[in-house]
Amino acid sequence: MTFSDFVKGLDADLERLGDAVVHLAHVDDVFCQVMAIIGGNPELNQSDVFQEWLGMAYADSMVIGVRRLVDTNKQTVSLTRILERVKPRAADFKRAWFVGRLDPTIRDKADRLFTKLVGGAFSELRRATVQAKQDELKAAVSSILDYANQYVAHTTAQPTVKRITYTDVRLAVVSVFRTLQWLRCIIQSAVMTSPVPKISTNWLKYFRVPWLAPNQPVPSYKHLNDLLK
Repeated sequence: MTFSDFVKGLDADLERLGDAVVHLAHVDDVFCQVMAIIGGNPELNQSDVFQEWLGMAYADSMVIGVRRLVDTNKQTVSLTRILERVKPRAADFKRAWFVGRLDPTIRDKADRLFTKLVGGAFSELRRATVQAKQDELKAAVSSILDYANQYVAHTTAQPTVKRITYTDVRLAVVSVFRTLQWLRCIIQSAVMTSPVPKISTNWLKYFRVPWLAPNQPVPSYKHLNDLLK
C-alpha cells in the first residue's frame, strides 16, 4: 500500500473516532450541566432515584464509550488500533511531507509543530514516540477498562477493582481526546482544540417549566410488567 493510500485509510477512521469522542464529550457536558442545576436547587439537591438513574446512565455509557475507543481487537476501529497501524510506518511520516502539504505562509509554524509532535528535531516520526503514546493512553484508561470489564460489560463473580469516580471517567476522556488530537494533527494536519460541541438549541427550556402540575400523576405509559404478561 502506498503511503498516500495508507493516510487516506487513517483519515476515514479518524473521522469516525472523532465523532465518537465528540459524542462522549456531549454526553459529559449535558450531564454535568444537569447535575449543576440539581446541585444549585435546594429543593432538588438530595440523593434520590432521579439522580441515581442519571449517574448510572452516565457512568455506563461513558465507560463503554471509552472502552470502544481503546479496543485492541483487530476487527475494530479504535485509537489503539490506529496507533498500532502507524507504528511500523512511523518513518514514513517525514518532516518534509508534513510541512510541504501546508500553505507556504505557515510552513515555519508547521515545522515547529512537527518538532513538538515527534518530540524533538527529528526528520521523521519515530516508533518510540508512537509507543510512548500507546503507553500513555493505556495507563490513562486502565482503571476505566478494569471497571468496564468487571462491572459494566460483564458481571465478574469476584471483582477485584475499586469503584471509579466521575472525575476518573472525565480524565480518561481527556486522555482519549489528547490522543485523537495528536493523531489528527500528525496525520491530517488538523488542529482540534476541543471535543465539546456547542449546543445550538435552547435545550435548557426543559428546566424552566414544571414537568408535572401539582399532584398530577405520571401520564400513562407502557410498563415493563405489561410486556411480562
